[in-house]
Amino acid sequence: MNKIFQKLIEPFLNYDGDFYVFGLNNDAILIQRLIAAANISIAGFLDNDSRKIDKKYGETFCFNPNKINWKANKNCVILAASSRHEEQREQLIILGQSPLNILFDQAHREKILNDKNSLLAARKLGLSWSLDKSKSGILSPDLPSDLPMVGNLTGQNFDQQTYVLWRKARLRKLISFFSKNNLEIEGKNIVEFGCAYGHVSRHFASRGGIVTACEGNALNFNILWQRLKRYSNISIELHDNDSDWSDKFGYKFFDFCIHWGLLYHLYNWDRDLRLACRCSKTITIDTEVIDSNCPNDFKERKETGLDQSVHGVGRIPSVGAIEAILEEEGMFHIRYDDASLNTGIYKYDWTASNDGEPAKELSGGKRRFWIASTEPINGV
Repeated sequence: MNKIFQKLIEPFLNYDGDFYVFGLNNDAILIQRLIAAANISIAGFLDNDSRKIDKKYGETFCFNPNKINWKANKNCVILAASSRHEEQREQLIILGQSPLNILFDQAHREKILNDKNSLLAARKLGLSWSLDKSKSGILSPDLPSDLPMVGNLTGQNFDQQTYVLWRKARLRKLISFFSKNNLEIEGKNIVEFGCAYGHVSRHFASRGGIVTACEGNALNFNILWQRLKRYSNISIELHDNDSDWSDKFGYKFFDFCIHWGLLYHLYNWDRDLRLACRCSKTITIDTEVIDSNCPNDFKERKETGLDQSVHGVGRIPSVGAIEAILEEEGMFHIRYDDASLNTGIYKYDWTASNDGEPAKELSGGKRRFWIASTEPINGV
């Protein structure tokens, strides 16, 4: 088990009962991942939200806590919901759960927050209740630099106006490219990786495309499924791009691949980019980059959130590294650095200086946008 996480649940390291995580959110997925690293599986998630109950998240079901016989079973419950953990604790006690077997309740949290080493441990894991929300993910000078970058913890960002405008800017560029190159969407096989709630997949499906919508975060996937399951021309996949997915689609070959806002959240970004090139004729890539032409350069970053790495760590590739892989995979490519893609904090027209660094301030990062194809292409 992760040594940092060990410190936070020390009293229960040798516990022989079942573990549950109450409050299905980003912290819950993070906690499950930490426990799984020690080959310990949780018996299930718990939530009072009827939209989450009786659904599978990855390989783990979410249960209604009121339907479990807490008096008869020896269970340990980890509370993951920052704003509701005390009411969840009271609910469990009323149902018969021993208060001694409830972790991350108010008393446990205060003990952690009042101990410098324990607090640092919780922050290094990215547990949202230990983070200083006022800093919005920016690390103060007195905190170590290896703390995770904190992204979207609620999922609400995907539907907000900034994301809507950002998607529209990239879609305008891509549709203009399709028009310039006489490419049709109707009837074409299209895959979108890291699709979140499926806004872009739905756009292409509405234009007659046959779409495969892939999302790696189990919480995002559940909402994606609810929103897109009625579309007959969209198939929905829970898909981890950080894995070796070389056999994922068999011999299926896609006409277009949408790979936006994902690459830099992957630890194995280079393998993923190669596999994406090999499974599609034309690929469009949007990613944060470091300002470097070096073909082997990247910066590693810890991160947490529903719009961040599924595994808690990503690697931001260099411009040179991405273009080297595209060339090695036989892809003709065009990079767009123009202001027409700029939306709010997401900037594409920044001036390169080859300093080997990502964006310093909290922002949408230094971004680049590519379209690549197995055949020569015309730019827009």
